[in-house]
Amino acid sequence: MWLRGGLSTVSAAASWRRPAPGGAILFAVASLLSACSGSPVAPTPVQSSRDTPVPVAIVPRIARTRYLAFGDSLTGGTTSPAVTTMGAGLPSSYPFKLQAMLAGRYRDQAIEMFNEGKGGEAAEDGVLRFPGVMQADAPEVVILLHGVNDVSFYGARSIPRIAGYVQSMARDARQRGADVLICTEPPHRAGGSRAADPALIAAYNRALRDVAVAEGAQLVDFETTVDLSLIGADGLHPTEDGYVRMAQILFDALRQRYELAP
Repeated sequence: MWLRGGLSTVSAAASWRRPAPGGAILFAVASLLSACSGSPVAPTPVQSSRDTPVPVAIVPRIARTRYLAFGDSLTGGTTSPAVTTMGAGLPSSYPFKLQAMLAGRYRDQAIEMFNEGKGGEAAEDGVLRFPGVMQADAPEVVILLHGVNDVSFYGARSIPRIAGYVQSMARDARQRGADVLICTEPPHRAGGSRAADPALIAAYNRALRDVAVAEGAQLVDFETTVDLSLIGADGLHPTEDGYVRMAQILFDALRQRYELAP
């Protein structure tokens, strides 16, 4: 038989093939479904486990990567032995530990930390050293912890003047385009060989809080968040654990302020 257009039909007998052994029932069911629906029945694809999407871990990013820690021996990393052990302190500073924390979280970025702590320096000398450091390091964020040597030596009357030096450094940093974090002094252990009167340090910290407000700087409060158990036998310098605590406080502050939304 010929169809219009000159093509011949293919007989049912010519298109039939004997089902493979054991497949007669499946063949019959498929044929029945095909006949009822008027269209061939395609097998349901089986999804491979290799096609399942695998979640990709997002590495956090931070908006600032160049940091300057400026100050005296508390920045440089001078340690005092713990009161309970009286052993030698470890010369590892909070900036060193802070950089390790930042680099561990923001693995896809190069974190630069400049430790410009100078042991024994007075703030009145630091304010003169600061501009050259800013020019050399060109930081995006400046962390200031300075003035304890001046206050300890000159006493309560010096507090407005010493706080003014810190304010001058904060203002200089802002004018150069850097953000500023001003840290209060950690508490002093009364009776320690290097300790100042705790009331004197508390008064200086109140002045630093006022400076932070006046300059629009972020205040980092070591006074209330560093426990006396983390201050060494000399009453002034933190123990190794004390510097870890200071680094953790700063890490949390920087993460909250600068970490970018995913």
